Amino acid sequence: MFNLICKPRSVKSIDLSLGVPQRLSAKLPMLDLQIGDYANPRGASELIGEIATRREVSEKQILITKGAIGAIDLIFRSYLKAGDIILLPRPVFPPFTYLAEFLGARVEFYNSQIDLSEIENKLSNPRTKLILLNFPHNPTGRILSRTNAKNIANLMAKNKRVKFISDEVYCDFDYTQKNTSIRAFSEEGFVVRSMSKSFHAAGIRIGYIEAREELLKPIETLAESSVGAISSVDQAIATHLLKNFLFSPDEYKKARNLACEILDNNQIGYIYPYSGIFVCIKTECFQKVDESGIKVVDGKRFHGSEPFIRASFAVPDEIIRQGFSKISQIIKNGAQ
Repeated sequence: MFNLICKPRSVKSIDLSLGVPQRLSAKLPMLDLQIGDYANPRGASELIGEIATRREVSEKQILITKGAIGAIDLIFRSYLKAGDIILLPRPVFPPFTYLAEFLGARVEFYNSQIDLSEIENKLSNPRTKLILLNFPHNPTGRILSRTNAKNIANLMAKNKRVKFISDEVYCDFDYTQKNTSIRAFSEEGFVVRSMSKSFHAAGIRIGYIEAREELLKPIETLAESSVGAISSVDQAIATHLLKNFLFSPDEYKKARNLACEILDNNQIGYIYPYSGIFVCIKTECFQKVDESGIKVVDGKRFHGSEPFIRASFAVPDEIIRQGFSKISQIIKNGAQ
């Protein structure tokens, strides 16, 4: 088993910008590996088997990828062409927009708070080919209710040309236990997950796609031709983590509560994060916060409709206290 400990970090630099869980770390034992041969382009059989067992699907429904963003890239390149429309949630994780526009596809946004009439209208456009559901949502921490997941699946059933991509990277950081994957109601799309968040293993860049075998075939062909095999070492580490790492979101829920308590005590507005590792703080003070030495992400990068900064609470308590208190003071001073 892994020994999980709080990571000591310098308080000289307050970095709340990264999407990497930093409150815990795992000590990895040496692994006995054979690295002289190329790995299977679909992924190591042992790793695929572990994932398929956990997900209760056939091994033929799993494809190992270079992280979650590598999975998204492969799906986009396999199922989007110039002029096609893809629906993305607003605010949106920036790489999704870049990847789609690079292919010449047209991005249309829908509200991540879910307006079913808006989604129905956009799905009905014959040029719409994909809808990406990023829940638990980055950056806001919103979740997808069971009712909304079912209703979106029903709307897709009326527009069979449209496939879903369910980006579930933060699935284990759901503090409500109420987030629902659209996969519970439809098989017409792709589930994307990774080892980066729940397994505290962003460095190994291992993700996977889960989908019906026939939907995976064009992606497998593209992956074999363009990406090749994923590192055998990374896959062996991922397999070991799946067998030995037990994750609980409790440590991050406590961190979320601490960050929100500081903001509440200072009467600072924010979007309440039901999941994930970020707080979207409602402010136009990004430049002042940045100049103060606190690293956060400007909400403009997420194509949000209102100004905010994204701050991570996946850091030690002392960093949370210093960072969120200082941000609160900057915002209050700016309002005077």
